Amino acid sequence: MFLLTYKVMGEKYGYSNETFCELVEVVTSHGFPMVISHQCSDLLEFVTQREAVMTKKGNTNKNEAAQNIRTNKVVSFHYRLREVDSGGCHGEWRERSYGGEPLLYLHGYHNVIVGLEKALEGKKIGDKIEITLPPDQAYGPRNPEGLRRIPIKHLRYQRGEKKVKPGMMATVETSQGVRPVVVLKTGKFSADVDFNHPLAGKTLFYEVEVVSIRDATTDEISHGHVHGRGGHQH
Repeated sequence: MFLLTYKVMGEKYGYSNETFCELVEVVTSHGFPMVISHQCSDLLEFVTQREAVMTKKGNTNKNEAAQNIRTNKVVSFHYRLREVDSGGCHGEWRERSYGGEPLLYLHGYHNVIVGLEKALEGKKIGDKIEITLPPDQAYGPRNPEGLRRIPIKHLRYQRGEKKVKPGMMATVETSQGVRPVVVLKTGKFSADVDFNHPLAGKTLFYEVEVVSIRDATTDEISHGHVHGRGGHQH
């Protein structure tokens, strides 16, 4: 933008682009024109506008960087997690977002597990945390009543799969909405499934890096989740 303006203003008063750039820098550095006369007002106005834009841009960046994670902020972060056994030993990394898109959520609306949301409260862009979460702060304890036998025809599974097999993920329509399940055993007409989250009952270790923070829109706050790319699509 400013290079083009330099060229236009320079041509207006018979200066080359390079010479006019030098004059602008003189005015910027010293606060007044040292080598021109009748062009002063236009040049000073241009420099004043330029500095105002650059200052506003700098302040905007500072304001963004200074934002803290709190309720009604849309946050994106990279993470990786692994399970922790009863002896406190960490297993292999089970999930990670690095190398792909960061996770995006609306803070304060339970869009991520409770322990992670608490740990992110007050953090800023660039902050990194490491945290170990017990089951009650992660995906909860395993519920024995989550093991059920249902008709196979009620299962919905990934396209390309020809039949239901033990270990596969599927979904079931319930009175509380669509629920994900893990298939444990299959018969001719029915299947044993687990409604518990695959990480239920697990102690989890997270490494997290905050990527961005912004104000949520009115619609996002009203609906309780993020809209647009990486969020909920209506």
